[in-house]
Amino acid sequence: MLKKLKRLAAAITAAAVMSVPAIGTGAEEQAVTYDLSEGSVTISTDGTYIITQSDSTATTNNITVEAGVNADITLSGINIDVSGQSGVSAFKIADNSTGNVTVILAANTENTLKSGASSAGLQKNGNGEDIGKLTITGEGYLYAASLNADSSFSAGIGGSVNNSTGNIEISGGVIEAVGGGHGA
Repeated sequence: MLKKLKRLAAAITAAAVMSVPAIGTGAEEQAVTYDLSEGSVTISTDGTYIITQSDSTATTNNITVEAGVNADITLSGINIDVSGQSGVSAFKIADNSTGNVTVILAANTENTLKSGASSAGLQKNGNGEDIGKLTITGEGYLYAASLNADSSFSAGIGGSVNNSTGNIEISGGVIEAVGGGHGA
């Protein structure tokens, strides 16, 4: 019963977010909604997105944001577990992307990103003047982890093995980030 109530709350929150102006753009946009239960999500154009999951069971479907894309992405009750797949990230922003990505944690939702060895839970590789910014905000909960304790060397949020990261801001939400092995 509790799971059904959480899914209902997530659906209501997602519907409310669709009518809100996109964060950072100042313009009214219609959000595009994806359901992770139906497959992996690749974001290849600038815009506002809502990612939900109708089945709360952990999925191996993941999220990718391509290079140079500016996106506001609301996570609304997702549960990704690719921890059994080395080199696969639950949520990956393309390496050295110049795009700015804002991840919004929908209120009253729990969101889980578990990645495999050599990958960060929410992965953003790249550090320099032209590298885009990752902002995490909202009122929900996020658990992001790289779950291979012996060989991951990756962060919960940030860089994967042998990669630096920068330009990350956490301004809201309840965040639990767990690095694997020797990761941060």
